[in-house]
Amino acid sequence: MIIIEVDNKKVKIPSKYSEITVKDFTTYWKILQKYDLLQEDDIIKRDSDEVDCTLEIVANLLGIDKKDVNRIPYDKANEVIKVFNAMLESENFKDDYDSWCFVHNGESYWFPKLSLDKMTFGEYAEVKQLETILGKDVANRFDFIPQQMAILCRKKDEGKYDYDREEREKEFNNLTMDIVMRFAFFLSKWNQILNKSILISTERGQA
Repeated sequence: MIIIEVDNKKVKIPSKYSEITVKDFTTYWKILQKYDLLQEDDIIKRDSDEVDCTLEIVANLLGIDKKDVNRIPYDKANEVIKVFNAMLESENFKDDYDSWCFVHNGESYWFPKLSLDKMTFGEYAEVKQLETILGKDVANRFDFIPQQMAILCRKKDEGKYDYDREEREKEFNNLTMDIVMRFAFFLSKWNQILNKSILISTERGQA
């Protein structure tokens, strides 16, 4: 965390993904998706969107109303958004997921193996359904990840029916984003392997 003093009040701004929960990050992600920051046809609108997006992000990071950001000194608002942007751009994630685990509230949880030898088809279908239905909207990209993790990430020797899924989803809403981003990369790699396997099977069937 980086401490920034604004209006004689010290505010902690997350500078790493490990310092922000998926629940809080989802709020900022939805703000970013509200504005068209990449379009090039209407420069005036893009610039206006950039200002409005910055105001809303800064307001949320400082815990104040959006209309009150206008009175914040420019250098302080700029410092806040620079810390936030640096956090988004600075993280690197390991790709060794086959036996990777994470600790949350003193408990260790494991990702499933990429081979999926411990997963039932029903669990696979649930995870894919969440991604297919909710993942269509980019703004909702991180909303359903705690649900997917509640299905796939378990304690050692824990079975499908050994825990309350809803309770775990609530717990995983407070996971930090470094863990969530690693899981997102895991899912990406998992999908690549599945798609490759399907392609190979199809090619063999046509041979």
